[in-house]
Amino acid sequence: MTTLEKIIQDLSKMDEQQLQQISALIATLNTQSQPISCDRKNILQFIQQARQRHPQRPTEDIDRELQTERNSWDS
Repeated sequence: MTTLEKIIQDLSKMDEQQLQQISALIATLNTQSQPISCDRKNILQFIQQARQRHPQRPTEDIDRELQTERNSWDS
């Protein structure tokens, strides 16, 4: 199971309150110059799109892209 699959599995088990806490954390990490809506629908839509685009991607590729995305938040 890839890292992304583990994250998706964990998120799918969470209730609305837990997802709201994660959304708040994502919103906090996001820069003010790039505001995004961080509600449950958007998170689940992002996960679904990632699943459709890359159903069999190696964990290393996913981890590298996630790190690149995290680094872009700091700039």
